Amino acid sequence: MHPYSDLSISLWYDVQGKTIATAFASPGANPAPGSAELPILTGIVQVVLAKWLTDAGVPASFDPLTSPFDANGTGFDRVLVESTVNAGTGTVTIVDNPSNPTITQTTMFTVNVGTTSVTVTTTTSTGGSSSSSVVTVVVPSSSAVQTALAGATATLNALAAISNAKGAALAATDVSSQFDAAYLNDGEDATLGAARFAGDLRGVTINSVTIDRIVSYDDAAKIVTVGATASVSQGGVTQMQPEGEPLAFRQQGAGSAWLLYGDQRPAAGGLQVEWRTDVGPGGTIGPRANINVDLRAPMGVVGSVTLSGGAIFNNTPIVKSPIIEVVTYQPTPTTTLQVQRDVFLGGADVSTFPPPGTVFTFTLTPVTGSPTTFTVTTAATTTDPIVLTSPTGTTLADANLGQPLVVTWSLPTTFPIAEVGFGGQVHTSPPNVSGFECNVQGQVNTSATGGTITFPATCNGQAAVEATINVSADGLNGERTHALHFFQ
Repeated sequence: MHPYSDLSISLWYDVQGKTIATAFASPGANPAPGSAELPILTGIVQVVLAKWLTDAGVPASFDPLTSPFDANGTGFDRVLVESTVNAGTGTVTIVDNPSNPTITQTTMFTVNVGTTSVTVTTTTSTGGSSSSSVVTVVVPSSSAVQTALAGATATLNALAAISNAKGAALAATDVSSQFDAAYLNDGEDATLGAARFAGDLRGVTINSVTIDRIVSYDDAAKIVTVGATASVSQGGVTQMQPEGEPLAFRQQGAGSAWLLYGDQRPAAGGLQVEWRTDVGPGGTIGPRANINVDLRAPMGVVGSVTLSGGAIFNNTPIVKSPIIEVVTYQPTPTTTLQVQRDVFLGGADVSTFPPPGTVFTFTLTPVTGSPTTFTVTTAATTTDPIVLTSPTGTTLADANLGQPLVVTWSLPTTFPIAEVGFGGQVHTSPPNVSGFECNVQGQVNTSATGGTITFPATCNGQAAVEATINVSADGLNGERTHALHFFQ
């Protein structure tokens, strides 16, 4: 028992329009959260604590609501000392040094009884850098949401069991039964979705999967969208790993099965609010506030794209690039499948970030058929950069095509980092000239401050004439800082 456990149980009853006093007076009529619901409450607390637990050296497996800890001024106890929690007003303040703070985080909780949700608004600042986020979590206090949560959990556990049983022999056909027939996610149908999952999970041991955030629940359509964290082992290393983008599941008729349904978007990517730095032969641009628009659709399907929102875009055309992206899937250990995608690029540098919660609308007009729309809601902003420290050269020879290239960087400090993205691509033509793009994944070192990448010398059978390093730090709550290094 500590201030954060008190806060979490207060939120559990607040979303039901009740109070702890009411519940304690009549516990039979006001049950406490069960084992399935507790991880969601832990997830809300983790939104507040993630950065500070990492800074205090607390392992990722630590659960602030259930794990024991020593009251010795270190680890989680250090974070408690740094925290001021007021469950009554729904506010939390955390500082790195109570007597002389240099980093300050303030958080406010807002409860919506109608949607049984909690909105967590957080701002962290140090010196000239700051990060802000708005996260809304659905609390599974109703039987309908609890049923959806159980169904999504069962499907993730089934995927884990299949992956572990098949190991290095995992194939797309092994996991295809866990996909809704109407699955569509970022332009991938169920066939490509199964191929991607198989390629990502092959050879990985999944020790456990926990749903720690319910992003949304649609009772009419019976669709639940969740965030999850997995404990995975590979190559003798075990780590806690967020599942990346939220996963959507749809109930199958009146049955208990909830299968992967996808975001139902006909294209991948979208819009990212990021603190961005570009380094190239012409010098360095940034860091600066940037709205990056990058949409990728199966080749020949989407004819045009427009964007509106944020008082920045007003039915603004997003230009189709002459570059064709080549995506390679590995549905089985011995086979590959290549798909080509059209690339639509745009965006704008802005003097001030749109506030978290700003809605942008994409309109996609297909080559044949009626236009479709989808929205992107921004979650967070940051002015804390990720800085590339090597390499420094920007000629194509500096990219070391065909050979490992060592890349190092420094990480931001004002937000909890969920994932460090490290990769790149090669192009077979200069900008605005028809050609091909091939993406390559970098290998991040254990400290997440560097790694190696090997750029291919060719793409789709043609010689590479440009290469780009992409390094990003994505926050647990949607913060993003991004650095690009161009070789030409």
